[in-house]
Formats: sequence, C-alpha cells, structure tokens
Amino acid sequence: MEFELSTCSGCMACMNVCPKNAISIIESPEGFILPHIDEDKCVNCGLCEEVCDFKRSEHVGNDIRRAFSLVHHDKQVIDRSSSGGAFTAISDKVLDKGGVVFGATYDDDFNVIHSVALTAEERDRMRGSKYVQCNPLLSFRDVKKFLVDRPVLFVGTPCQCAGLKSYLKKDYDNLIVVDFFCHGVPNNKMFKEHVANLSKNQKGVVVDYTFRTKKYGWNSYANVITFAEMSQSRNSSAKQQGRTEEDASWIVQAFLSFFAKSLSLRPSCFNCPYRNCHRPSDITIGDFWQIEYLTGKKDKDGVSFVTANSPKGEALLTETAKDVRMKEYTMDQVEFRLPNGATKKPKRYGEFWNTYQDHGYEKVLQKYFDNSMRARMRWEIKKISKRMRII
Repeated sequence: MEFELSTCSGCMACMNVCPKNAISIIESPEGFILPHIDEDKCVNCGLCEEVCDFKRSEHVGNDIRRAFSLVHHDKQVIDRSSSGGAFTAISDKVLDKGGVVFGATYDDDFNVIHSVALTAEERDRMRGSKYVQCNPLLSFRDVKKFLVDRPVLFVGTPCQCAGLKSYLKKDYDNLIVVDFFCHGVPNNKMFKEHVANLSKNQKGVVVDYTFRTKKYGWNSYANVITFAEMSQSRNSSAKQQGRTEEDASWIVQAFLSFFAKSLSLRPSCFNCPYRNCHRPSDITIGDFWQIEYLTGKKDKDGVSFVTANSPKGEALLTETAKDVRMKEYTMDQVEFRLPNGATKKPKRYGEFWNTYQDHGYEKVLQKYFDNSMRARMRWEIKKISKRMRII
C-alpha cells in the first residue's frame, strides 16, 4: 500500500491498527506527516487498507440534528478560549465523571500532538486554536484502553475522528467524539520554521505561542508570541525570571495568513470528504462568525457554534446547560455557517510549495506575505481601533 498526500489525511489509523508495528511516521519533502511501511515487518494482512476511511466511497457518520450558539458563563473560560468556551464546557462534564480527554497540545519543541488529560489543569493546555496538523501518534490505541472502564472524550479534525471510529470498528456508549469545522491543516515543520524565524528576528527564544488571542477582540485574528532572552530555554523558568515580551506585530501573522489563503494546507484537504453536514462525530464545534446577523448585535468576547449530531451529543450538551448560555437555531438560520464542500485549492499552491522546497521558509515569506509598510500600518491601525472598542 502506497501513501500519497492527496489521498492520505495523516490520521494514522493504519499505524494504530498494524499488529506488527510495521508502520511508522515520516515527513514528506513538504513537511506533512505520512505513514511508512517497513516491508521487512509487514505480513500483508491488509488491515491498513481496511481501516482507511478517507478513501471509502461511503463514510460512517451522523447527520447534523440541531444547532446552537453557546457562551460559557465563566468570563475567565471565555477569555482563554478561541470562541465561547464550548470545549471547556463539554470536557468538564466528561472529567466530572472520572473520564479522560484527548486533544491537541504543544510538546516542549512546539510539535502539536494528541495527548491525554485526566485533570482540568491538563485539559486547559488543550484550549485554544492550533492551526497546525496534530500528530495523533498512537492515541487511538490509548483511547481503546481507556474505554474499558472510563468515559472518553476525543477531540480532533474530522478526518482524525473518522479514523478513530474506523479503528475502533464499533460504537462505545462511553465514547464522545468531537470534531470542528475545519478549513484544512498546515504542517508542523513550517510552523516550527516560522517560530524559529521569529526567534531569530526578535533575538529571543519563543516560549509561548497563542493563536488568535482575544487581546484585541474575538475576531482580531491576532497571534501573540512571548519571548525570553536567548540564554533561557523554553523549559526553564524564563516566564518567571527572564526578560519576556509579547509581540503581536504584523510579521507574526504570516503563518496564519498562509493558512487563510489555503496556501499551506495539506493536499488531501482539497479532497476532504468530511466537509459537509454528515459528521464523523457526536458534536461539532467552531466559531459562530457573523452571529450578529441573527442577534442584531456583535459579541466582542466570542460565541461558539455547536451542532449535536447524535443522541449522545445531544445528551452531553444538555448536561452543560447550567454552565453556559445556549440558544438553538434552525438549520435554515445557520445554513451560512455549515460546511458545503472541500476547500478550493488556490492557483499559486504548487508554486508556493516549490518555492518552499527549493529556497526555504524565508523566501516564502518574501514572496507570498505582504510585509509592506502599508500592510503593517493597516494592521497596527486595526489593532488600536479594536482595542479602543474593547476598552
């Protein structure tokens, strides 16, 4: 079996299901994760082909049943979430029952990986958007182990959720699967080069990276980076002792800009079979952008858009009622927020990646990111005006 970026989502269900551990993770020349088969270990059992949901003509899932806006009652939760705090509200209910939560976190080297949380403190590291493909590693196997005697909440991209359900082969009463409305995923290699470039230009080690801070409002899309002195490592007490500074300057926005333009996305994202209303999940979460068209007023703090896709999903959302402010909308009302097909590949996509492979990240910055004085001034004016509105 051969793995190609256009037909492999990188969910790693194949690696998790392999009985001989013959499949490992490699990086493509562009930096995207791919499965790799060790032919000396492979026994040609075919399980890796059988478990691949991405290539199937029909996909197991649930149609969206109900749609809601959701805002957590706790302002601190909202401030530390990308939108209205839906993930925290949902995961709290699972943790309260002695369950575990699987979600995306940074490791010590800014790799985004799937990890498990047994406490609210561990779960809090999973809050916030991370515009990088999360490496699931062998998390599917861990999910199956926990399902023996504990509730499990698994949060991931739609393709990861589909891969997990295909790996498990059956539904579990104590499993809740949550995906999100996904535009596509960039890779970790380019993100780490972006971080390294910021460290180089700012002459300081990046110790924290926050996508879409609410410092300038919910819809500002500002990323805030915290630096420490070069002598400090990310694992040291730099945050407490070293000189730190935050940077929300225009150049920090480059990585998110490439994502928004779809230039940095994985090739399979343009063939995504999950970007529709048939979900491989019990609950789908996202930002309720343009909710002001329904409510008549803008929300500066953030509102989650949540759909219940199964009876289990409905039941769990009902349990969150005392912790959140939730309002239901009809499918016709929220049609503008629902996915309607895979993301379109931009015309300069091939050129972008050829430039990256031949000349590296700094050349991509020069060629595809508008770092002109006019662009930077627009960004600074936008930041100031949003901050004035918040105050």
